[in-house]
Amino acid sequence: MGTFHIQKIAVTYFFASILELWLLVAFTTRCFDRYSRMIWQIVISHEATILSDEKPLISNTSTFVDEKATDKPFKALTVIDGGNGLRDTVANFAQKLSNDPRLSAVAGDTVSVDDFNKALAAEGLDTIYYAAKAQKIGPITNPWASGDRVEETDLDETGSLFSKMKGQDIYIYKLSITAVANGTNVANGNQALFGKDRSTIVRSEGIPVTLTYKQVGSFRDSLKDGSQAIKADGFAALYNMGQQ
Repeated sequence: MGTFHIQKIAVTYFFASILELWLLVAFTTRCFDRYSRMIWQIVISHEATILSDEKPLISNTSTFVDEKATDKPFKALTVIDGGNGLRDTVANFAQKLSNDPRLSAVAGDTVSVDDFNKALAAEGLDTIYYAAKAQKIGPITNPWASGDRVEETDLDETGSLFSKMKGQDIYIYKLSITAVANGTNVANGNQALFGKDRSTIVRSEGIPVTLTYKQVGSFRDSLKDGSQAIKADGFAALYNMGQQ
């Protein structure tokens, strides 16, 4: 067999080997890509199943209470300013707190008191402001005592916020709350939500909790026409005016 013929066979064999290797790599890559996608889909599906099994720690009907008026829980339509600068009804704030991802877990798992406090801060509920109108006894107004808390219908969200209350006296309150171990300020019924181990177990259904806020301060003002008070754009702003 001549040298040229041998070289031709060698070259042919070399290119055949390259082609075979390329086909093997292509096949392996395709299989790997296919199975990696399958594995990834399984992982995503598993994670989605876990997330779908998560339950909220608390229900969306949390009760808000001022420590100095525990016999008068806030009504669902009572308006508050959150520490995050947002204003909304108690009902909507309670819904947001229930939906906070820090307060959801698979039933049987736990949520820590630290996570609860982070959720309160994130939703603007670690510090809140609310307002109350002057007390009314029948047709008589007593400007020296607070009465009903301000609700949605008392405010004008499209113009000057307090225009509907022009000429009235108003009481503004600042409240705060921090969950602690064995603290009944965050409670399920009469029981502290968080035990001495600083955690609580997530149930199969969210539980109603009562948030009892500490009163930081309060003051009375008059919403006179042209006054700085009536020009305020919220309860927090009005409260801060009173502290100057």
